[in-house]
Amino acid sequence: MKKTFLVILVFSISISICYSQINISDNKVKISAGGSIDIPTGQTYSIDGIPIGTTGNTGPTGAQGNTGATGEIGATGATGDNGTIGATGATGATGIDGSLNAWGLTGNSGTVAGTNFIGTTDSINLIIKVNNNQSGIIDVGNSNTSFGYKSNTTGAYNTANGYQSLSSNTEGINNAANGYQALFTNTTGSYNTAN
Repeated sequence: MKKTFLVILVFSISISICYSQINISDNKVKISAGGSIDIPTGQTYSIDGIPIGTTGNTGPTGAQGNTGATGEIGATGATGDNGTIGATGATGATGIDGSLNAWGLTGNSGTVAGTNFIGTTDSINLIIKVNNNQSGIIDVGNSNTSFGYKSNTTGAYNTANGYQSLSSNTEGINNAANGYQALFTNTTGSYNTAN
């Protein structure tokens, strides 16, 4: 019976404390049964030597964080407008008159003998044509010379002067034909002279 009474007494005191206010330091700090703490302004209190209600010193600056990842590449911009057309360049110098360096169809003046000539400066034959027919040749390789409309020679060391002179010659050598159709029918004969 005594034990039961003692338990009921302790329980009643505990309930009474839970629903009452606890006053500390002359009613300056109040702890209510609901768990809230009222600290009057203008007072300084401490717990374990640490002041309550005051702002502590600012802590040191933290280390700089890592650089963030590179963002995605943006879309390509629109094509710009075409640029303006540049200015026209200056006109080049006028070239030398072509007639000063060519044989004219009506003749030339101011030529110098030994400097100006009709011919070649290499070892290629000089050929003269009339109506697109050979009418003269100075043959460097075979030493043939002919002059006259359709005069021709394909042998060697031949001379033909006149219309169709030596015109049929193919292999004859050392022939001399002077005049109209001189040695016209000769093909392989050699060492002939005809005037």
